[in-house]
Amino acid sequence: MELLLAVQTNSSMTNEQRIKETYGKVLNPLFDYVVNAFRLSCNINKKDEIQAVKFPHYSDEKSTGDINAGNFRWDAIKLTFDLTITNNCFKPIKL
Repeated sequence: MELLLAVQTNSSMTNEQRIKETYGKVLNPLFDYVVNAFRLSCNINKKDEIQAVKFPHYSDEKSTGDINAGNFRWDAIKLTFDLTITNNCFKPIKL
């Protein structure tokens, strides 16, 4: 499974600022919360460790030489792992 956690950020932020602000205050705590939720779930069996890749999307034409490059406004963490979903704890919904 691949899961993308992303937040919109200020396009003028540097990578260092993004790591401190969006990852330190939002994405890393969210990542921990999601991993813990999967660990505590009784109907998901995670087979492997979760691989995480950070994507601080900061770019501009001066640093890349590409006039089509832009200042990206999204910072993200991609989680990759194998899992099995069971029906051990599913209960019928009473309407």
